[in-house]
Amino acid sequence: MFKFLKDKLKQAVSAFTRKVEDEAEVKQEEKVIEKPAAPVVEDKPQAEAPVEEVPEEEELPEPEEVSEEKEEDISEEPAAEEQAPEPIPEKKHKSLLEEEQEAEEKRHLEEEASKRAVEKERREQEARKAEEKRKLEEEKTRKAAEEKKRLDEEAQEKAATEKAAKELEEKKRLEAEEQERKQAEEERLRQEAEEKRLAEEQERKKLEDEKKKVGLFKRLFSRKKDEPKKPEEEKPTPKEKPRLVLDQEEYDKREEDYAVEEEDLAAREEPEKEEREEEVAKPTVEEPVEQASIEEEEAETKTVTTEVTEKETPKKGFFEKIKETFTTVKLSSEKFDEVFWDLEVTMLENNVAVEVIERIKEYLKEELTTGKVKRGTIETIIQESLRDAILSLFAEAEQFDLVKTVKNSGQRPFKIAFIGVNGSGKTTTMAKVAHLLMKNGLSVVFAASDTFRAAAIQQLQEHADKLGVKMIKHDYESDPAAVAFDAVKHAEAKKIDVVLIDTAGRLHTNDNLMNELKKLIRVNKPDLKIFIGEAITGNDCVEQAKLFNEAVGIDAIILAKADVDDKGGAAISASFVTKKPIIYLGTGQTYDDLKRFDAEELVRSIGL
Repeated sequence: MFKFLKDKLKQAVSAFTRKVEDEAEVKQEEKVIEKPAAPVVEDKPQAEAPVEEVPEEEELPEPEEVSEEKEEDISEEPAAEEQAPEPIPEKKHKSLLEEEQEAEEKRHLEEEASKRAVEKERREQEARKAEEKRKLEEEKTRKAAEEKKRLDEEAQEKAATEKAAKELEEKKRLEAEEQERKQAEEERLRQEAEEKRLAEEQERKKLEDEKKKVGLFKRLFSRKKDEPKKPEEEKPTPKEKPRLVLDQEEYDKREEDYAVEEEDLAAREEPEKEEREEEVAKPTVEEPVEQASIEEEEAETKTVTTEVTEKETPKKGFFEKIKETFTTVKLSSEKFDEVFWDLEVTMLENNVAVEVIERIKEYLKEELTTGKVKRGTIETIIQESLRDAILSLFAEAEQFDLVKTVKNSGQRPFKIAFIGVNGSGKTTTMAKVAHLLMKNGLSVVFAASDTFRAAAIQQLQEHADKLGVKMIKHDYESDPAAVAFDAVKHAEAKKIDVVLIDTAGRLHTNDNLMNELKKLIRVNKPDLKIFIGEAITGNDCVEQAKLFNEAVGIDAIILAKADVDDKGGAAISASFVTKKPIIYLGTGQTYDDLKRFDAEELVRSIGL
């Protein structure tokens, strides 16, 4: 303690002592110069005392006194010589003190130097350690960077290899598909050319048969050249030929239209080819029958009019069959599964549940594979079938009007619990429902049973203040079932029509919160349990509704944020999966933005 002050004080005293001694020695030397006969005067203590007490300025102006002092000094020399040994111990004492002080100072300086050396060594050691640590960190960082770079390069190389392999595989697949398409196209063109050749051959044979018949009739019923009716007898051949040529042109036109349509309906090519081959083969079978009929008619010598009439009937049936081949479609089950794939992918991308897609697929498959469909009506039939399939999804859930249900119920108060996951919009939707009920003349009270989420009670209080609704609340972390129970008792006492119960958002995997919800429902027995889901979450919303329905049982669904849902899959799927009706859609931020759900309007909104 106070070591620093002690050291400084020692140094000051030593310095002051040295200065005093130096000053005394200077003055003694001046006296020795005036009295050369007294060499030991400087050792006398009596000479030192007056030098310290009498200033130098007082001695100089009195030369006479100085001479007297000289005489006194000379006279006292023997006495001084006798007393000379006495100051020696004092001087030695001073020397010892100075040596001790110097030794102390030296020791102190050595200690300071030692401390500084130790401190310097410590700092150097710390600096070395810090430098080594820094170097280790740099080395570690460098190695990590090199390792990361190596891994990145390997990943890039692997990705490039995989990409190249995929591109090669895709290229091969495209080449194979292109080759198959070319082969199919060549086969189609070959079959069409063969069909056309067969049709032309059949028409040529029929034309030749007609000519032969006309020649036969001319031989049987010939008249003289000068008779005016002869041109009329030759008339059937030119009349018949233009009609046949006209039918051939119609056939060619139909064939060209069909070829264009075939490029868009490549997937349906095989069944149509089989049907066309069957239809084309029929006239070939009928040809011998027609020839036999001609021979019988020749034998029986029927009239030209009767013969032409009988031949027109099979000719008309042939062209009708060709026309039907080019204008109707019948899909096999395998082909339907193939062409339905793109539609299935589209529905999956728009958040339609798999169960719903399978239901729609079965419905369309039954419509398109059980009979022939006219080519020009395929799109219309598919749209109508798809529309009917979607509407049938909502038919399984019984729709109801919430306001009418509350008014017609004899239960007072009528209790409605709003359940769902976090952030789905339960509190805001409950406020919208309260506004709707109040507009229809029903009184409402809120139960703030969401005692889990921070600020949930304050949020519901703001809605209650804006709507002018009484709210029953407890502290946070209170029992939600108790809050709802108190709200029901308050409604009974005040004759309030409806109790709206706000619950905490929860996931089905949170056992504690699910047990808490089950207790609330078990204690208060709400008349309606409405699931609130976000339309924009798509299949997640459907899965959540399904799990909540399995856990506590829901009675209806309200889809919030439907105004920002551009896919619509949740609206189509949620009702079918849970077999519960969607009663309202949230379409905005105001209390009036609660729209009654209409399946017909939904179907129209998606273009069906």
